[in-house]
Amino acid sequence: MKNNQWTHPVIFNIAGVFALVFPVIIASIMLAGILTPLFRITPWENPWYLGLWITLSPAIYFLWLFLQIGYFTLDLRFRRVFMGMEKRKRTMSREDGFQFLQIVSLYLRARYLFSLPFVESFLMISYLRDLVFLSYSIQSKVSSSSLTIGYLYDPDLTEVGDHTIIGTHTAVVAHSITVEPDGSWVVNTAPVKIGSRVMIGGNGLVDLGVVIGADAMVEPFSFVTAFTSIGPGEIWGGNPARFLRMRPEFASNESLQEPLAKPVNQPSENTTQAAVEILSLALNIPAEKITDDINVENCTAWDSLTQLSMSMELQKKLGIMLSNHEAFRLRSINDVKRIIELNVASPVQN
Repeated sequence: MKNNQWTHPVIFNIAGVFALVFPVIIASIMLAGILTPLFRITPWENPWYLGLWITLSPAIYFLWLFLQIGYFTLDLRFRRVFMGMEKRKRTMSREDGFQFLQIVSLYLRARYLFSLPFVESFLMISYLRDLVFLSYSIQSKVSSSSLTIGYLYDPDLTEVGDHTIIGTHTAVVAHSITVEPDGSWVVNTAPVKIGSRVMIGGNGLVDLGVVIGADAMVEPFSFVTAFTSIGPGEIWGGNPARFLRMRPEFASNESLQEPLAKPVNQPSENTTQAAVEILSLALNIPAEKITDDINVENCTAWDSLTQLSMSMELQKKLGIMLSNHEAFRLRSINDVKRIIELNVASPVQN
């Protein structure tokens, strides 16, 4: 058998089911064997009935658990069809409180499910994992051949490629909840893209808007900050995560480094048009509504997260890389224009 066949979904699922169910049955039988003789001294006419119920208790729990997950899944479908629930790029409690509460309730549901016994073990089995994900998310974009033992709080916004490993207790979060100066709450979302054959170590955190290319590695206990872009075959680590080195087996073999994101587009015809395009994508505002005086003071959508999003769009569209410190200095459209002028000599049309 080839090495890659050992990770075939069917084989892995059978092994996962056996590893999950067999210890539970054995432990239940042992518990019944210990407790049943003790009840012989009780006035019970047939204490073996109690032993039978003790043996069946795990099955009763699993039945209850599956019924609850099934109810959550149907409830979510009902909300989507009849209540129009969706995760937007920016949802404010003061503008759409009902939508805001619906989204937050999903994150609370995820925390509740992960606190239940055996739910984390379900993540090792692709079919059960998808069932768990669909109980608190509209859809799942996780490949069935991946091993996702960590916590994905936004499976509908998190794309995970084939044969990717996400380690134990690593959280992948494609959202943030912030507070506006007026006290209103805001849910911000940005998709996370994780390519094929990526390895993310345990006890880490991958924040919103992160893009990780194929064959990349993130070391354990690392924090990949929002809107970070990790190239194919790169190794990152630390808090915050930084580029460490290239994987030697892929450093000189570009055929194995499949691109995750779309090819980098050329800059727009002029600096102003390029700046408007960047702001439109980062702020989620139509280009025609981007004015010449737009800035952090007169645009409520312009916050620290959108500044990081601007930095990422600058890198994707024009190849301009900014540090987080430089990104947080983008406070107006003129700041964006100045960055483009300093780094792009002669922008051209797509």
